[in-house]
Amino acid sequence: MGAGRFEMSDLIAKLRRSSAASAVFGDRVAGAADAFKLVEYTNMALPCAYVVFLSEAAEPVEAINENVQWITETWGVAVKIAAHEEIRGQAPAMTVPAMRRALFRALFNWSPSLGYTLLAYDGCKLLAHSRDVTVWLFTFTTRTQIDECDGETEEQFDRLPAFLGINAKVDAIDPHDPGEPPSQEYDPAFGPAPWASGPEGRIEAQFTIDIPQGQLP
Repeated sequence: MGAGRFEMSDLIAKLRRSSAASAVFGDRVAGAADAFKLVEYTNMALPCAYVVFLSEAAEPVEAINENVQWITETWGVAVKIAAHEEIRGQAPAMTVPAMRRALFRALFNWSPSLGYTLLAYDGCKLLAHSRDVTVWLFTFTTRTQIDECDGETEEQFDRLPAFLGINAKVDAIDPHDPGEPPSQEYDPAFGPAPWASGPEGRIEAQFTIDIPQGQLP
């Protein structure tokens, strides 16, 4: 199946179109690279929100015969609010529980993309504060799986030859008669027959199936 597609712009768009989040932030939602520098950003009125990609963690490959891994992505929504009660005539700053409820309505239990699990809440912490602003970081996690569909396969493996047909040789399991001499043909992996159990090593029947070549319908 392979991993889905999930980008920062998806989270920003979801917050902007959510009625709960837009009631708090309006269109004052943007992205940021470093959550710890948000106190210095002054290009949006308060309250506002910044979407930040925080980290990802990959689980080890558990299967022996396939390369499949789960990846947990952690995203943050840094909410910047006024440290004092009002700013530029706006209504009193929203409290942290009110911010959390708005973010839950917008993001919790929402799947960002096909191939991703539903967003889960991971916690909240005070990220930074100054005399004028306070920044709270709300974190959410989602998981996706990567497999061979996401990796390189065309160059590292030789292409298989065309499937031309089947040559089958049948050694009947029942009846088993190790007393009779085996045929001259036997499975090289087991050595010459007879064997004590199972097929005795004689080819009772054989057939060939030719696969028509050309373009499939």
